Formats: sequence, structure tokens, C-alpha cells
Amino acid sequence: MKPQLTLHHTGDSRAFEAHLPDGGVAGTLFFEPQGGRWRITHTEVEPEFEGQGVGSFLAKGVLDSAREKGVLVLPDCSFVQGYLSRHSEYVELVPDELRRGYGL
Repeated sequence: MKPQLTLHHTGDSRAFEAHLPDGGVAGTLFFEPQGGRWRITHTEVEPEFEGQGVGSFLAKGVLDSAREKGVLVLPDCSFVQGYLSRHSEYVELVPDELRRGYGL
């Protein structure tokens, strides 16, 4: 059964977290702000939640947030690269000139 999750990001943080109803953290996606871009560096899912959609929840949430804020993404994280290859609706968030380098 997939856990119920909420996405948390404080404005000064360089990470988004997938929070459980009890306040625990099921996973974290790390990024580095670089001007009008977010370099997505790593996604971590707690072992007990692997294979339950936590990474996808984080990727979707971060990409939705980037779109809302008008930020481009540089997906250095292999998990997010894979997510983007399966969800073409987000590919426009990667700068045109870099898509091929990310395999998109």
C-alpha cells in the first residue's frame, strides 16, 4: 500500500521532503538553486518506502513547483532523468540546449 504523503519545502531549504501523516520523512530530493534554474542532484527514499512511489511523488512535486515558479531544471539525478523520460509533459522544464545531454 502506498503511503499518504505531503510535499514539504521551506523557502530557504535546498531540499523537498515527502512527509508521512505522523511527520516522519519517507524521502528527500536535493537541489542547488542556480539563478533561474534548479540543479537536481539526488533523490533519497528511506529503505522501508522503496518501491512505493515516494521517489515519483518527489519528482512530480518538485517539477510542478519548478513550473509554478518559472524555474528551469538541470536533472543531474538519474532518478529524475528517468522520471522525465517517462513524463514528457515536464521535458520543457529542461533547457532546450541541454535536453540531449540528459538523454531527453
